[in-house]
Amino acid sequence: MPNKEDMFVLDTDASDVAIGAELLQIQKGRERVISYGSFALTPEQRRYCTTHKELLAVVRFTRQYRHYLLGRHFRVRTDHNSLRWLMNFRAPEGQLARWLEELSQYDLRVEHRPGAKHQNADGLSRLADEVECDNYRRFVELQELPCGGCRYCQKAHQQTVRALTVVEESNHLTEVPTGEDAGGEGGSRTENQAHTLEVSRSETTFSVRTLTVPECPQKGDKDSWDGSLTALKIAQEEDRDLRHLRRWVDGGEVPSDSELYLSSLAAKSYWVDRELFERNEEGVLVRKGIPAVNDTEKLLIPRTLQRMVLYQMHDIPSSGHLGVTKTKERIKERYHWYRCGQDTRDYVSECSACNRNKKPSRKARSRMTPFHAGAPMERVHLDCIGPLPSSRAGNQHILMMVDQFTKWVECVPLPSQKAEVTARAAVNEFIARFGFPLQIHADQGRNFESRLFHEICQLLQITKTRTTPYRPSSNGQLAGAMRSAVNRHTGYTANRLMLGREVNVPADLMFGGSETSRQEGDTSEYVAGLRAAMESAHAAALNNLQTSVERMKRDYDLRARSQSLDQGQPVYVLDLGATPGRCKKLCPVWKGPYLIEKRLSSTLFLVAGQRRKFTAHHDQMKLCRDRVVPR
Repeated sequence: MPNKEDMFVLDTDASDVAIGAELLQIQKGRERVISYGSFALTPEQRRYCTTHKELLAVVRFTRQYRHYLLGRHFRVRTDHNSLRWLMNFRAPEGQLARWLEELSQYDLRVEHRPGAKHQNADGLSRLADEVECDNYRRFVELQELPCGGCRYCQKAHQQTVRALTVVEESNHLTEVPTGEDAGGEGGSRTENQAHTLEVSRSETTFSVRTLTVPECPQKGDKDSWDGSLTALKIAQEEDRDLRHLRRWVDGGEVPSDSELYLSSLAAKSYWVDRELFERNEEGVLVRKGIPAVNDTEKLLIPRTLQRMVLYQMHDIPSSGHLGVTKTKERIKERYHWYRCGQDTRDYVSECSACNRNKKPSRKARSRMTPFHAGAPMERVHLDCIGPLPSSRAGNQHILMMVDQFTKWVECVPLPSQKAEVTARAAVNEFIARFGFPLQIHADQGRNFESRLFHEICQLLQITKTRTTPYRPSSNGQLAGAMRSAVNRHTGYTANRLMLGREVNVPADLMFGGSETSRQEGDTSEYVAGLRAAMESAHAAALNNLQTSVERMKRDYDLRARSQSLDQGQPVYVLDLGATPGRCKKLCPVWKGPYLIEKRLSSTLFLVAGQRRKFTAHHDQMKLCRDRVVPR
């Protein structure tokens, strides 16, 4: 068991597929094992270089054993000698900088250990990876697979059984009228009909849509079309919507009015246009070509084969997942059926590949939620700029602090964006000079979201708010020039509203200042006049701000496009992150689907995935209309 006195030793190692570690403690001169660790690398992490993999192992297992290691000195042993100098890298950037910043909170010493003596961690990083097995096939016995039914194949088989059970249960729960009892177009229950199953998870009920036909039908299935005209002719003879058209084309038989009244909309449409149909040489019903427009005959597709045609014209690689217009034109060149255009729009809108990869023609945009302070130091905005070229003092970042009411700006140079550096600058350079603000608003940077920054705000009784991820417009608030310039929203300079006067500029030193100099002995009169001037300026600025906010909201809302989003709906979230080693242009635009678990405000939603929950903005989401939504 671990104790509080002896030193810990963390042995880490990385391979091409996994990382491993062993946590030890030197007790009475002997190394005692405290814990073992192993972690399989993701496909993205497997593309890291060797140094990054070895450093990832250190970062990953210091997180896992943080409760043992934080606040005390310990050693990290690795067989990768480059980590010794990497920890002292002077100007790291990107992922490497973030990792080194995280490790800087520990009191650790990296030591090199030859590989022959490092086999304890080396073995843990080379355990068999069950993800590598690609022998699993649905509806094939596990013992007949080349791998004999490994752990990965057993897990995949269990997931398949659960999915088929859900489909079977949904078929029993949803009853659809068939035959003559249906009375209309939706009367016959076809293979492409969707069913809904209500599933409860964490007191949240949502719908799971499953199809009774496979997502990618294969040639040879009993309900699929193999492309032969014989199979098409058989399907046409069995289609109820074509019965009146068949009788008229074959023998000129005219149905009675009562039969037409009881027919579906598709059957009525075919009957109205009966003059446009005939049988070709193979005996298949076709739509005649229109002279001077398109002389090509079009095959008449019955209901049971329509989804197969849509799949072949849109989903297969040679079709390229084109949009609604191009897919519809491609279908209409060869085939015809009732409401072909609407079916095509519905099919493409439910395609998960298109929904994840295609950008919207018009982005969602919620209405503006106006908020503005009504007095100085009521709300202060914070943000960091950098890294910039290093100054002589070693500063590479700038902390910007802006009072929302007066537009007063403070710029503080910083050597880094660490939480303690940022908090010290905010307290010493702004709060100590101007007093405590009621509210601090910042983005979700790690320095502003740190525990230290939140505890300082709690100690000073300051409310801490933050922007939505990837939504910087809610924090849109250089120093001397900006303070002396008239703000277009308030109508006054920041100096006038914060200090009650205008500060001297270089021109005043040459030609004389514009402010009236104060005489000796008139202190009380000056204070009273200054107070009256500031109250008058604040009142006028408040009126100007109100008018400016109303004007901005009016102009912004003219281009608003709201979506109907509510709790329990599946949605896609815009993927704004970049994955190292992957081309952003070829990655899906949307990620998900996720589930809206709670509505936080008019524009913010709590979204839940399989592993985590996060806050998403209205403008960065769209409804998921996929044909199949995961549980």
